[in-house]
Amino acid sequence: MNGREELFLARAFSTAFRKAGYSHAYHFLYPAGARLLRKLPGRTNWTLTLEVDGKEQTFFLKRHAPCRFGVPPGVREWTHHQLLEDHGIPVPRPAAAGQEIQGASFFCSAEVPGAVSLEVHLSRAKNRDRGVVARLAAMVRKLHDIPVCHRDLYLCHLFIQPGAGDLILLDLQRLIGQPGGPMRRRWKVKDLAALLHSSHLEGVTRTDRVRFLLRYLGKDRLDGEARTWARRVRCKARKMARHVPRFDGRGRARK
Repeated sequence: MNGREELFLARAFSTAFRKAGYSHAYHFLYPAGARLLRKLPGRTNWTLTLEVDGKEQTFFLKRHAPCRFGVPPGVREWTHHQLLEDHGIPVPRPAAAGQEIQGASFFCSAEVPGAVSLEVHLSRAKNRDRGVVARLAAMVRKLHDIPVCHRDLYLCHLFIQPGAGDLILLDLQRLIGQPGGPMRRRWKVKDLAALLHSSHLEGVTRTDRVRFLLRYLGKDRLDGEARTWARRVRCKARKMARHVPRFDGRGRARK
């Protein structure tokens, strides 16, 4: 713990938050009037609604228990949002972040109107959105070229706006890497394996998975390199399926 209080407010929402009484990190960590969505070990998720420029705006708030070392996860996610925004990767609008003296931290982002998880979008039996495969592969390749890796890249952590088709990446507190730095291939394989592990849905075919990998690798056929990547990703996905994680194969918390 670094023993200090910090509060970061996005300029677009600062007036609305302060008017609603959210003027210190403490107010976000113990949010009056917010609705609890779920409770996990070391983290709680909330939703709250404020009036912004005369209209109601919903926000999602994550509260993290104190961490003993390093940058608190709430503050880290704020930094990661800024990083991905700078590199043109769509993320929810960051609204606020901070920490209290005892080390608890939070991150708050604005709701993306009308967006649904990619898991839901692809699992619809009548939905055959092949364009999303190419867009997803391009986004992941762009992410890995920074280079950073998500480390929880399940389909439920990607949202899509059905009308516009834009993909939005969520839950960035565990990102690893930095622009221009080194990145071990195993982290990239882990990201791809998480996508594969969560893609066993009625609306996703084997052909979709092959097209995704080829687009990600920038290839038009399954050559030796592509087959090696495919084997490594499948192997890691099988390992994910065998162990019992904190979250199920689609990123949701186990009860």
